[in-house]
Amino acid sequence: MDYEEALDIPEFHGDDLWENGFLKQCLFPVNEPSDLSCFTYRVEFENVKIEVLSIDPILLVYHQFASHHEIKNFLADAHGREFSSLKVYRGEGDESVSRHREANGTNFFHEESAGIGTVYRKVARSIPAVDFEKSEQWQVLSYLPGGHYVPHHDYYDYESEDYWDETMRNFGNRFATLLLVLKTADQGGETVYPLLQRTITPEAGDVIFWTDLDRLGQGNYNSLHGACPILEGEKIAATLWIRERGQPMMINDEKSRLFDIERLTMPQIRST
Repeated sequence: MDYEEALDIPEFHGDDLWENGFLKQCLFPVNEPSDLSCFTYRVEFENVKIEVLSIDPILLVYHQFASHHEIKNFLADAHGREFSSLKVYRGEGDESVSRHREANGTNFFHEESAGIGTVYRKVARSIPAVDFEKSEQWQVLSYLPGGHYVPHHDYYDYESEDYWDETMRNFGNRFATLLLVLKTADQGGETVYPLLQRTITPEAGDVIFWTDLDRLGQGNYNSLHGACPILEGEKIAATLWIRERGQPMMINDEKSRLFDIERLTMPQIRST
């Protein structure tokens, strides 16, 4: 791998699956200039601070979303359960294990414990445009040195409905993803969006939110994203994948591809 050799980066399991240009964006972030805006609104006496990085797909960073105390309690609850290697399978009848992700983790119900439930309820009330009851369980992942997730899409792209599981049939595809950063690595571990030319280096407590589908229910190819390899330290993040069925943002009388982003950035004004 050219960039790996040039920077003397240790080899990691699955490094051959990274395109050189994508890995380069981890090592040499080049963020496209943006004329998009930052927004702040209040929910129950707390400021919600949003940075808009893209509108197609929507890509937002909620800065300082979770407090130090909330992060500490979430992590304490999460560490009460053993983290094991979570396999990624190729799907559509292929049960072989993919090498695209190297991480350990576990799953939790939305409000399984006090610390985790507190954060879930804060997410639900702070982002009212999204129905988080239609989201999958929390998935909490720990990435250690060499850990990574090759750029991928969160939405499912089945060749046939014959492969749909019960969740897909009942709740539809993954409409959006919410990623809560609980701990940052000493080096590495950024979240990269190669097709958007965006590399995010978040702080603990930040939330990254993006849409996986467009408003017509089709997968948004530009939502391609990955977890950059960890060079030093540990990264821990918690993910909610939100399903499309019954989502207010999917209502689309005008048959537009694009979401009304103001429902997220100005929820008090665009509540209907």
